[in-house]
Amino acid sequence: MKFLKQPKRTKQKKILNKKEVNPKVARIVFLSALGVMIMTIPLSFLLAKTANVRTKEMEQTIGQLQQQLSVVNENKVNQPLAQRYLDDFVSVYMNKPTDDNGINQRTKELTSYFVAKLPAEDETKVRQDLLSSSFFAFETVGKETIARYVVHYKVSYPVEKKRSVTHKKGDKSVTEQETYQETEQKETTVLLNIPFMQKGEQFKVTSLPYYSPVPSLQAGAMEGKTTNHLSLDKVEEQEEGKVVEFLKQFYQMYCSDDQKQMSYMMDHAEVLGSDYTLASTNPTIYKDKQKLIIVDTPVFQEGKSGNNHKEYLVLTVVRKDGKFYIEKLSHDLGGLTK
Repeated sequence: MKFLKQPKRTKQKKILNKKEVNPKVARIVFLSALGVMIMTIPLSFLLAKTANVRTKEMEQTIGQLQQQLSVVNENKVNQPLAQRYLDDFVSVYMNKPTDDNGINQRTKELTSYFVAKLPAEDETKVRQDLLSSSFFAFETVGKETIARYVVHYKVSYPVEKKRSVTHKKGDKSVTEQETYQETEQKETTVLLNIPFMQKGEQFKVTSLPYYSPVPSLQAGAMEGKTTNHLSLDKVEEQEEGKVVEFLKQFYQMYCSDDQKQMSYMMDHAEVLGSDYTLASTNPTIYKDKQKLIIVDTPVFQEGKSGNNHKEYLVLTVVRKDGKFYIEKLSHDLGGLTK
């Protein structure tokens, strides 16, 4: 009797469960994340608020700059246009007729230049004629600009005078005093000051013009530099002769129109022109280390007219390839003394 052999059962592997998360640990992680979120919300709000404040400050700054630029542009006068406008005004204002029609026409024209409600001028029926005028300067005071003109005008006015008149009464000659009128004239030069404003590209005179003395543009006494201020030694006689020969060649080219040829003798070629010839020269030659300084006051004659022109020439000379070469030419010794 055979017994059936029962197959050997395969041992079933035990399925392992995934590692379970500890509930306590999970709560700690969740609360930590929540805490971080709660902490960052105010910080984000603060950063956003700061950025907003900075943006507003930047906008205010830009606005202020734009306003300042607007004021600058508003105050900036278009000088060529203003001068064109005021040239005509000066002519109308400074010419005063004596006839009624002329007076009325002048008053009408001035009204178009003036802002409203300015005091009217007192008409004296004294003739005033503008002889000449020239623009002097603009000066800005606040939003108002003052144009200054040098005006030269003539006033013609009647003067009552007396004279002796002799006439006969019967057989006798009688001398009597007679009153008569004579027109006298007086010329005056003053600075005419005209307050005005610009609106766009149009202008208005904002107040009655006023006179003031013409200021002098001449500076006070000043001492110019001379060769006495050069602390240099003169060159030796032997070298002086060579420099003088070179200087003769220079003046030949200087009194010509040939800048190209002159460029072989100096940097930045400069010529006076062929209309002039050298009349006289009196150079003084100094030694400055490796350079020579030639100070001269040449006199040039204009064509055959006999009209002379005197210049100040200061040449800085160096040696270049064994020859003299003008490194610099100037027409003064450096301005004023200190």
